[in-house]
Amino acid sequence: MFYPHAFAQRNITKLTRLFANERIELAEILDRPEQFLMVFRPSMVHADFGGKLPVGCRVIYSSWEGYLRNPDWVDLQSHVSTASGVFVPAHASGHIYPADLAAFVQAVNPRRVVPIHTFEPDRMRDLFPDVFLPADGETFEVSR
Repeated sequence: MFYPHAFAQRNITKLTRLFANERIELAEILDRPEQFLMVFRPSMVHADFGGKLPVGCRVIYSSWEGYLRNPDWVDLQSHVSTASGVFVPAHASGHIYPADLAAFVQAVNPRRVVPIHTFEPDRMRDLFPDVFLPADGETFEVSR
């Protein structure tokens, strides 16, 4: 896990401890960028990458296209272009039909399903055999 500069600014010690054994440094990413995928925000161009993205980077943008007119996203697209990278708008609504969700989960074949961001988490038990519904604030440890 890469720890962006924002983690240090916000003093996110719980995440730092939780993923300490999985930490990846920026130098490792820059040495082999083709091996990594990261959740990325425009602020990271300057705060973490010093204004220079890896050559040939690919950014998959999955939010509303109207945000691309905001200065931070315009700046990011410029940096991607300068790095001979590719900026791919690929917005999805984030909503899925239950049958499609069931097919996806069957294809992934997880040990356990933990629904998040749903108005009807109890209905997941109708779709999947092993569903865990944590209470708000309850900790759930993800292991390999």
